[in-house]
Amino acid sequence: MATSTRNEIKTNRVTNRVLTPHQQWVALYLATGMTCREVATALSISVNTVNTHRRMIYTKTGSRNRVDLHVWAVQHGLITN
Repeated sequence: MATSTRNEIKTNRVTNRVLTPHQQWVALYLATGMTCREVATALSISVNTVNTHRRMIYTKTGSRNRVDLHVWAVQHGLITN
């Protein structure tokens, strides 16, 4: 993945249409193995907010767990394997 700032994440058009910018960041961190608490700390948001984003991300991407999310993120250019 190219160098990104917290406010800008490099993704393809499919990812941008499916996930909001905040959801993209949460998805990126979760797909790379961070816990919800670690994501919350990294993004300065509550764990409850991370869990809400996680549920919406799973729904929007058809993921059932973090492994599915990781596969989806690789396929859609959110992360590189």
